[in-house]
Amino acid sequence: MVAFAVPNFIQTMQNYRIAGDAMSINGEIGLAKMRAAARFTQVRVRFDGAGVRTVRTEWWSRFDNRGWVPEAVGAPQTLSSGVNFGALMMAAPPVGSDQTVWAPPPPCMTGNVGNPDRPAAPWEGAVIANTACVVFNSRGFPINNTLGPTGDYGVYINNGEDVQGVTITASALTQVWRNDTAGTTANNWIQR
Repeated sequence: MVAFAVPNFIQTMQNYRIAGDAMSINGEIGLAKMRAAARFTQVRVRFDGAGVRTVRTEWWSRFDNRGWVPEAVGAPQTLSSGVNFGALMMAAPPVGSDQTVWAPPPPCMTGNVGNPDRPAAPWEGAVIANTACVVFNSRGFPINNTLGPTGDYGVYINNGEDVQGVTITASALTQVWRNDTAGTTANNWIQR
């Protein structure tokens, strides 16, 4: 009896972990969108990969320290054990999402803090290695590196078998997805 129960229990726990992480990412994106409008500045959700596996919200300070400032509420969230960023070998983004290309958000930039002759620019500076950022403008809409609106953002996580993701439309609506075909490249996305 135990030989049947233990593998099912382990698989159930893995499913709960990845589903919880997908919902946490969705919540962090919603927080960033609201903070951008409330602070009337750019706010980003920063995804740190390569061993770190964290999600955090940062806002652009135009005043005293002039740079990206971590959000004080809620420390960086770490993905669950066994969950990593990436879409494994999936063939295409979810049908019904605004995402037209299969790629993660662009890497995060350090930002150019400027000088007295030039204003600060959050979309400039050096690339931060092993990161991806979803940036919202002061109205709460997702923007790309050229400051134009975009609906091509999708953040995907996997546990080695299953893939789940959060896509963001150009109007800043989020959708949480899961792939119902574990361990394959089939494009069988289901909106959660």
